[in-house]
Amino acid sequence: MTTTISGYEVLTHIEEQVSDVLKKRGVAPAIVAAAAMAVSDGISEMFGGQLVYFKKQSALNAEERNLTIIADFETGEYSRGELAQKYGVSVQHVYKIIKAHKGGGHESNP
Repeated sequence: MTTTISGYEVLTHIEEQVSDVLKKRGVAPAIVAAAAMAVSDGISEMFGGQLVYFKKQSALNAEERNLTIIADFETGEYSRGELAQKYGVSVQHVYKIIKAHKGGGHESNP
């Protein structure tokens, strides 16, 4: 089931997240509020009226993992089996990731 939320709700959430991060870092309250609004306004100006899609975090993590597997493989320090064990995937999956990379494609399946 797909959930749709309004742009206003997304921007409000972004403002809250920016505020929380800055507060945790000891930034003065007046600066926190101004920075959060500036970020939200900038996003609204840049993407207003557009349909924007965000990948789920698990997909991002898989892509990040795959890039790390490729980087480790290219060092020549790891066998495919060692990479599979290190990253908790099958040897066949490591082969697919490397093949997709060499072919210019993306392999993002977890």
